[in-house]
Amino acid sequence: KLGPGQRPHRKMVQIATMYPKVDKYGYGVGTDRDTLLRSTGREVQLEGWVRREYEVLVRLHAAGADVPRPYLLGDRYVLMEYLGTAEASAPLLQRARLTPEQARQVFDRVLANIRIFLAHDVVHGDLSAFNILWDGAQGRIIDFPQSVDPRHNTSAFFLLARDVANVCRHFARYGIEASAADLATDLWSAYVRRTR
Repeated sequence: KLGPGQRPHRKMVQIATMYPKVDKYGYGVGTDRDTLLRSTGREVQLEGWVRREYEVLVRLHAAGADVPRPYLLGDRYVLMEYLGTAEASAPLLQRARLTPEQARQVFDRVLANIRIFLAHDVVHGDLSAFNILWDGAQGRIIDFPQSVDPRHNTSAFFLLARDVANVCRHFARYGIEASAADLATDLWSAYVRRTR
Protein backbone atom coordinates (compact mmCIF):
# COMPACT_ATOMS: atom_id res chain seq x y z
CA LYS A 1 0.00 0.00 0.00
CA LEU A 2 1.41 3.36 -1.04
CA GLY A 3 1.36 6.32 1.30
CA PRO A 4 0.29 9.85 0.39
CA GLY A 5 2.37 11.24 -2.44
CA GLN A 6 4.20 7.95 -3.08
CA ARG A 7 4.63 6.58 -6.59
CA PRO A 8 5.89 3.14 -7.42
CA HIS A 9 8.73 2.54 -9.85
CA ARG A 10 8.76 -0.57 -12.02
CA LYS A 11 12.21 -1.91 -12.74
CA MET A 12 12.46 -4.15 -15.76
CA VAL A 13 15.51 -6.41 -15.73
CA GLN A 14 17.14 -7.17 -19.06
CA ILE A 15 19.04 -10.41 -19.14
CA ALA A 16 21.43 -9.33 -21.91
CA THR A 17 23.17 -6.88 -19.58
CA MET A 18 23.78 -9.53 -16.95
CA TYR A 19 25.83 -12.16 -18.73
CA PRO A 20 29.18 -10.35 -18.47
CA LYS A 21 28.76 -10.50 -14.68
CA VAL A 22 27.96 -14.19 -14.43
CA ASP A 23 31.32 -15.72 -13.47
CA LYS A 24 32.44 -12.85 -11.23
CA TYR A 25 29.38 -13.10 -9.03
CA GLY A 26 29.33 -16.86 -8.68
CA TYR A 27 26.49 -17.69 -11.02
CA GLY A 28 27.46 -20.34 -13.52
CA VAL A 29 31.07 -20.51 -12.38
CA GLY A 30 32.99 -22.96 -14.54
CA THR A 31 30.68 -22.53 -17.54
CA ASP A 32 30.79 -20.27 -20.52
CA ARG A 33 27.88 -18.11 -21.62
CA ASP A 34 26.56 -20.57 -24.21
CA THR A 35 26.63 -23.46 -21.76
CA LEU A 36 24.81 -21.35 -19.21
CA LEU A 37 22.16 -20.41 -21.76
CA ARG A 38 21.64 -24.04 -22.78
CA SER A 39 21.60 -25.40 -19.24
CA THR A 40 19.37 -22.86 -17.52
CA GLY A 41 17.67 -20.87 -20.25
CA ARG A 42 17.16 -17.14 -20.43
CA GLU A 43 13.84 -17.21 -18.63
CA VAL A 44 15.12 -19.15 -15.64
CA GLN A 45 18.17 -16.90 -15.37
CA LEU A 46 16.05 -13.75 -15.64
CA GLU A 47 13.61 -14.94 -12.99
CA GLY A 48 16.50 -15.74 -10.68
CA TRP A 49 18.00 -12.27 -11.00
CA VAL A 50 14.64 -10.55 -10.53
CA ARG A 51 13.78 -12.72 -7.52
CA ARG A 52 17.24 -12.16 -6.05
CA GLU A 53 16.88 -8.38 -6.25
CA TYR A 54 13.41 -8.45 -4.71
CA GLU A 55 14.46 -10.70 -1.82
CA VAL A 56 17.52 -8.59 -1.06
CA LEU A 57 15.49 -5.36 -1.16
CA VAL A 58 12.88 -6.83 1.20
CA ARG A 59 15.55 -7.90 3.69
CA LEU A 60 17.58 -4.69 3.53
CA HIS A 61 14.59 -2.35 3.62
CA ALA A 62 13.30 -4.13 6.73
CA ALA A 63 16.75 -3.67 8.29
CA GLY A 64 16.61 0.10 7.78
CA ALA A 65 18.97 0.37 4.82
CA ASP A 66 18.58 3.22 2.34
CA VAL A 67 17.16 1.09 -0.46
CA PRO A 68 13.89 1.47 -2.35
CA ARG A 69 10.96 -0.14 -0.61
CA PRO A 70 9.92 -3.16 -2.70
CA TYR A 71 6.19 -3.54 -3.29
CA LEU A 72 5.72 -6.42 -5.70
CA LEU A 73 7.66 -9.14 -7.49
CA GLY A 74 6.55 -9.80 -11.07
CA ASP A 75 7.83 -12.33 -13.60
CA ARG A 76 10.29 -9.87 -15.13
CA TYR A 77 10.16 -6.87 -12.84
CA VAL A 78 10.26 -5.52 -9.31
CA LEU A 79 7.77 -2.81 -8.39
CA MET A 80 9.53 -0.54 -5.90
CA GLU A 81 9.48 2.87 -4.25
CA TYR A 82 10.01 5.83 -6.57
CA LEU A 83 12.44 8.60 -5.60
CA GLY A 84 12.03 11.87 -7.43
CA THR A 85 9.41 14.36 -8.50
CA ALA A 86 6.41 14.09 -10.81
CA GLU A 87 8.63 15.45 -13.59
CA ALA A 88 11.74 13.31 -13.19
CA SER A 89 13.28 10.58 -11.13
CA ALA A 90 16.05 11.46 -8.70
CA PRO A 91 19.42 11.82 -10.41
CA LEU A 92 22.32 9.48 -9.83
CA LEU A 93 24.71 10.55 -7.09
CA GLN A 94 27.38 10.67 -9.81
CA ARG A 95 25.62 13.71 -11.29
CA ALA A 96 24.70 15.44 -8.03
CA ARG A 97 26.54 18.46 -6.70
CA LEU A 98 26.99 18.25 -2.95
CA THR A 99 28.30 20.77 -0.47
CA PRO A 100 31.32 19.55 1.52
CA GLU A 101 29.04 19.05 4.54
CA GLN A 102 26.50 17.06 2.49
CA ALA A 103 29.31 14.99 0.97
CA ARG A 104 30.60 13.98 4.41
CA GLN A 105 27.08 13.06 5.57
CA VAL A 106 26.34 11.04 2.43
CA PHE A 107 29.73 9.29 2.56
CA ASP A 108 29.17 8.30 6.19
CA ARG A 109 25.64 7.14 5.37
CA VAL A 110 26.82 5.00 2.44
CA LEU A 111 29.38 3.32 4.71
CA ALA A 112 26.66 2.76 7.33
CA ASN A 113 24.58 1.10 4.63
CA ILE A 114 27.47 -1.18 3.65
CA ARG A 115 27.62 -2.23 7.33
CA ILE A 116 23.88 -2.94 7.30
CA PHE A 117 24.28 -4.96 4.10
CA LEU A 118 27.04 -7.08 5.64
CA ALA A 119 25.06 -7.56 8.86
CA HIS A 120 22.38 -9.12 6.66
CA ASP A 121 24.80 -11.20 4.56
CA VAL A 122 24.80 -9.00 1.47
CA VAL A 123 27.66 -7.52 -0.54
CA HIS A 124 26.32 -5.23 -3.27
CA GLY A 125 29.01 -6.23 -5.76
CA ASP A 126 28.64 -3.23 -8.07
CA LEU A 127 28.30 -0.26 -5.73
CA SER A 128 29.33 3.15 -7.02
CA ALA A 129 27.90 6.64 -7.41
CA PHE A 130 26.10 5.28 -10.49
CA ASN A 131 23.99 2.98 -8.25
CA ILE A 132 22.88 5.59 -5.73
CA LEU A 133 19.95 7.92 -6.38
CA TRP A 134 20.11 11.33 -4.70
CA ASP A 135 17.22 13.78 -4.61
CA GLY A 136 19.00 16.52 -2.69
CA ALA A 137 17.82 15.37 0.72
CA GLN A 138 18.00 11.58 0.72
CA GLY A 139 19.55 8.76 -1.18
CA ARG A 140 18.61 5.25 -2.22
CA ILE A 141 21.08 2.53 -3.15
CA ILE A 142 19.82 0.54 -6.13
CA ASP A 143 20.65 -2.38 -8.43
CA PHE A 144 21.06 -5.53 -6.34
CA PRO A 145 20.58 -8.46 -8.75
CA GLN A 146 24.33 -9.17 -8.79
CA SER A 147 24.70 -8.92 -5.01
CA VAL A 148 26.30 -11.87 -3.28
CA ASP A 149 25.97 -13.67 0.03
CA PRO A 150 29.43 -13.57 1.62
CA ARG A 151 28.78 -16.85 3.41
CA HIS A 152 28.70 -18.65 0.07
CA ASN A 153 30.77 -16.59 -2.36
CA THR A 154 34.55 -16.76 -2.29
CA SER A 155 34.80 -13.44 -4.17
CA ALA A 156 32.81 -11.54 -1.53
CA PHE A 157 35.77 -9.73 0.03
CA PHE A 158 37.10 -8.72 -3.40
CA LEU A 159 33.65 -7.36 -4.34
CA LEU A 160 33.29 -5.55 -1.01
CA ALA A 161 36.75 -3.98 -1.40
CA ARG A 162 35.87 -2.83 -4.90
CA ASP A 163 32.55 -1.36 -3.68
CA VAL A 164 34.35 0.58 -0.93
CA ALA A 165 37.06 1.74 -3.35
CA ASN A 166 34.42 3.04 -5.77
CA VAL A 167 32.71 4.97 -2.97
CA CYS A 168 35.98 6.43 -1.67
CA ARG A 169 37.07 7.41 -5.19
CA HIS A 170 33.81 9.29 -5.76
CA PHE A 171 33.94 11.20 -2.49
CA ALA A 172 37.62 12.08 -2.88
CA ARG A 173 36.45 14.82 -5.28
CA TYR A 174 34.90 16.49 -2.22
CA GLY A 175 38.16 16.33 -0.27
CA ILE A 176 37.18 13.29 1.79
CA GLU A 177 40.32 11.30 2.42
CA ALA A 178 39.79 7.68 3.38
CA SER A 179 41.76 4.50 2.88
CA ALA A 180 39.48 2.18 0.95
CA ALA A 181 41.70 -0.80 1.77
CA ASP A 182 41.58 -0.08 5.51
CA LEU A 183 37.82 0.52 5.48
CA ALA A 184 37.14 -2.68 3.55
CA THR A 185 39.40 -4.69 5.85
CA ASP A 186 37.72 -3.26 8.95
CA LEU A 187 34.23 -3.93 7.56
CA TRP A 188 35.17 -7.48 6.57
CA SER A 189 36.90 -8.23 9.89
CA ALA A 190 33.82 -7.09 11.83
CA TYR A 191 31.64 -9.26 9.59
CA VAL A 192 33.86 -12.32 10.07
CA ARG A 193 33.92 -11.85 13.86
CA ARG A 194 30.13 -11.65 13.91
CA THR A 195 29.65 -14.80 11.85
CA ARG A 196 32.03 -17.03 13.84
